[in-house]
Amino acid sequence: MTEKTAAQTPSPLDALEAGVEESLHPALQWIVAHIKLIVGVVAALLLVVGSLAAYKAVSKTRLEQSRAELGALVAEADPAKRAEALAAFAAQAPESLRATALLEQAASLSAAGRHADAAAVWAQIGGADLGAVPGFGQAAELSRAGRHAEAQAVLEGMRQNLPKAYTMLLLERLAYEAEKAGDPNAAIAAWEAMLAENQGGSSAFITAKIKTLRAAQPSAS
Repeated sequence: MTEKTAAQTPSPLDALEAGVEESLHPALQWIVAHIKLIVGVVAALLLVVGSLAAYKAVSKTRLEQSRAELGALVAEADPAKRAEALAAFAAQAPESLRATALLEQAASLSAAGRHADAAAVWAQIGGADLGAVPGFGQAAELSRAGRHAEAQAVLEGMRQNLPKAYTMLLLERLAYEAEKAGDPNAAIAAWEAMLAENQGGSSAFITAKIKTLRAAQPSAS
C-alpha cells in the first residue's frame, strides 16, 4: 500500500470543508466555506491588537524616561547650562512635556539675565493651553530687557480675547510699559480704562497718575 506523503495529507481546514453535509443550515455552510478567510481575519485582528498594546507599552516607557530626564535637567544649578539643555530637550520632547520644558527654559534664561531670549521662549509657549500666562510672561521679560515698546505691543495684542479676570492686571502693566516706552497718550488711555473698570474701588491713585501724565505733556501751541 502506498503511503500518503505529508503534502497529500489534507489540512484540518480542508478536511472540515470536505466533510460539509449538504443538509447543514445555509449560514453554517457559508461559515465552513469561508473558514480560511475568517481565520485569517481573526489572526490579523489579533496581530493589530497585540501591536497596539506593544506600542502603548513602549510609549509609556519612553514618556516615563523623558520625565526622569527632564527632572535631571531642571536640577542643574547653572541657569545658563540648564537653559541650553532644556532647549535641546524641548526640541524632541513628547508633546505632553514640551510646554513644561519651555517654561523651565524661560525661567532659566531669565535667571541667567538673558531676558530677551526668555521672551522669545515665552512666545513659543503661546500655543499651549495656558491662557494669558505666556503673554504676560513675554511682556515681563521684554520689559526686563528694556524693550518697553515691544512689551506694550504684546499687551495691546492680548486685550481683545483676554478673560475679564485679567483686565485690571493687563491695563496696569500696559500703562506702565507705555509710559516707559515714551507713549504718554497710550498710558493715559490705559489708566482711564482702569478707572472705568474700577467701579466701587479706590480710584485716587489712578486719578493721580492720569493727572501727572497729563501735566507732563507739552502744552498745545
